[in-house]
Amino acid sequence: MVDENMTTQQVSDETNIPIGTLRYWRFAGLGPKSYRLGRRRVFYRRSDVEKWLDAEYRRTVTGDSDVA
Repeated sequence: MVDENMTTQQVSDETNIPIGTLRYWRFAGLGPKSYRLGRRRVFYRRSDVEKWLDAEYRRTVTGDSDVA
């Protein structure tokens, strides 16, 4: 299976995280894994973004969702 490459704009569009925040998190070593192709082009693998979102959910979720 080929993992989809996403641009910073695509990640921003799908997560509603501003591009500036994603850039800062990349600089600070936070946020989803990313990599460069060439000197300027930054990409994220969709699977890495999804794993990061899932980890953030598990790390920050509150409340008891099992209560009816």
